[in-house]
Amino acid sequence: MNTFEHIYQSNEIYFRHARGNHLSKGQKEIHPFHEIVFLLDGDVEFVSDSHKEKLQRHTLIVLPKKSFHQFIVRCEESGYARCIFHFDGVQGLNELIASKTDGVCLFRDERVTELFLAYKDIALAPFSAKEKDALLYAFLSLVLVHVHKADALPSTPSAFHPVTAKAIAYINNHINADLNVQTLAQALRVSESYLAHVFKTDMQVPVYKYVLDKKLSWAHEKIQNGASASDAALECGFNDYSGFFRIYKKTFGFSPSKTPRIPPNF
Repeated sequence: MNTFEHIYQSNEIYFRHARGNHLSKGQKEIHPFHEIVFLLDGDVEFVSDSHKEKLQRHTLIVLPKKSFHQFIVRCEESGYARCIFHFDGVQGLNELIASKTDGVCLFRDERVTELFLAYKDIALAPFSAKEKDALLYAFLSLVLVHVHKADALPSTPSAFHPVTAKAIAYINNHINADLNVQTLAQALRVSESYLAHVFKTDMQVPVYKYVLDKKLSWAHEKIQNGASASDAALECGFNDYSGFFRIYKKTFGFSPSKTPRIPPNF
């Protein structure tokens, strides 16, 4: 199987066209930025807080920042090929971005498919950086416009065990609490071992990893929006600031004080 990874990045938008599962290993399940993934090919199962299903070719997945997700490649020989956008604020597009980033959404739309098939090799195009920047902006703009007008596919929460669904809801509603398998099991009135088993089976990650990544993403966004690191840590349930500092820096690659801030009204 021919594997590759072609990347182009402007000041505000990152784009990758890749084939091969090994290129995505080590990816975080929760990001501090918005992500759009378009599946070109592959035997892939998608898992999020609201979806658990095998993806069809040419499915578009919109992943708001802080949303848990996993792409599980079931067959390495299937040739996992995808296009990926990463972005946060993009000048001139923030209203469109906000309209479709309030929850994980899946789409299948012929016009969106045509766009990705036409622009997927933008990183290899024989244009200057300024021309590629303009094309990348136009590409993302067109995708957002079509997604804005399209109807999302229905979510599949029934695919989860009821205990998993209740655990996810509890975590999201108590992000500032001391959350672990023990406290969650007590709140849900199930055994710790049972909760750990069904949650890992459904979500493909253990409870502690899911909780930690959720808390870190919430803290990151709070700091981006102007909160102090200590306040963000406390508001997200980190009572030990030194521990929060270490894991934050390890996760994001920079200390809380170095977190890029989002300008007001951006």
